[in-house]
Amino acid sequence: MNIAIVGKSGVNKLLYDQFLAEGYTPILIENVNEVVALHGEVGAFSICTLQGTLEVSCIVFAEQAKTSKSYGENQEGQTPLPTISLLEANYNRLCEKKNMPIVFLMDYPTESPAFMTRIAIAKALKIAGKRRTVIYLTRFVRTAEKGLENLYSQARIAGVVFVKYNKFSAEYNWEADMFTLQISDGYEDLTLNTSALISSDKIMINESIDKAASVLKLKSVQGGVIDNNRSFLFPDYTNRKGIHVFSYADNEFQGEELALRIKSIVSNVKNDFNHLTNHPYAQVDPTKCTVCYTCYRVCPHAAMVLDNEISAMKNLQNNCYACGICVSVCPAGAISIIKNDKVEKSSSNKTGKLKIFCCENSGEIAIRKLYNQLLNDFESIDITAIVCGGDLSAAMILSALQDYTKVLVAVCIDEACQHFEGNQRAVKQVERVKGMLDAAGMDTANIEVVKLSNAMPQVVFDYISSMV
Repeated sequence: MNIAIVGKSGVNKLLYDQFLAEGYTPILIENVNEVVALHGEVGAFSICTLQGTLEVSCIVFAEQAKTSKSYGENQEGQTPLPTISLLEANYNRLCEKKNMPIVFLMDYPTESPAFMTRIAIAKALKIAGKRRTVIYLTRFVRTAEKGLENLYSQARIAGVVFVKYNKFSAEYNWEADMFTLQISDGYEDLTLNTSALISSDKIMINESIDKAASVLKLKSVQGGVIDNNRSFLFPDYTNRKGIHVFSYADNEFQGEELALRIKSIVSNVKNDFNHLTNHPYAQVDPTKCTVCYTCYRVCPHAAMVLDNEISAMKNLQNNCYACGICVSVCPAGAISIIKNDKVEKSSSNKTGKLKIFCCENSGEIAIRKLYNQLLNDFESIDITAIVCGGDLSAAMILSALQDYTKVLVAVCIDEACQHFEGNQRAVKQVERVKGMLDAAGMDTANIEVVKLSNAMPQVVFDYISSMV
């Protein structure tokens, strides 16, 4: 099978050799500008280049990004703050500063690349081990990467103080070499003085990465970077099956970790082929389809295309994740999910009090961690796992309200939905139903929606407690 490695990076040779060793035929396209278009699905992609068309089974995009120092700025026109680069922070020099706390500043002025979270916590842990006061400021708490929650725990035990903020400002006294930090979480304000302020480095965007995102029809995060800020995507998940991203920056992967990442890429390519058969997918009824392109616009996985021969939309089955978003928004009701023999994840103990729809990637995992406690504390809960919050329609919620007093929808937190916008669509459906109930003079408090990760079981437990 042909595997295309697209982009120019320091790992191309390693990827090439690894695929070759696994029995694949790697094809290297280092100049992204040579790629004009991409058609097809996993197992049968057609890459149109300036030299011709290549037939490949999978694609690995491996363009290398650059990192640079990120100096925060207060107001326009002011001198940038002389913060210490996270990647260049020296333990011994930092520990020489005896009387002041050492402060790590993440997600300022913009969200830090996800891989820097591990680097920052590891450095904070090492410095705290030197009996220094360490304060870790962050706007976003990431826990999805394997082993990251354990690293957080070790840092807390070592004495690192984690502060989640939503507002931050700083002033720097050049004569005293001192920062005065103003931090707020929306409830309390905190003032810190330090001479050691370590800020996360930033990733420099290049045109090749944006070009690849457009041609390969990949979802990219704010700022144009593919994959770097979405911690749940580790190591190489994209919105399209068969297309993997080894999007990395300087200093991100080295040594054994780099080798493991490459093996993971190869393993995930193998998984693509293993799942080509017997998996659920969306199916379009051409007799009902009006070619309104609604499914085409909302599909986060580029699985919906126009079939010119029958003048109707069709689903590229091997691209489909069966998230159900297209089903929930099709105005003609022309789309349905064809399931395999997978057992439906739902309890059968319907007692009529609370119906919970939970995403299988977040809410369901969190709930299952407390499942025995839920059964002991509450006798009237029915839990149904759904592939994605985007699969939830207003009709499903209204139908549940006929048999249950209340409905709770538990979906992924923002920027962590594996189907990219499914959680936001679920929230909109809940708002839509609440609007219907309000217009009818009914209680809208009977429906709630909560965004959480699979590591937040107590949050969903608190919601359940308040509703039952």
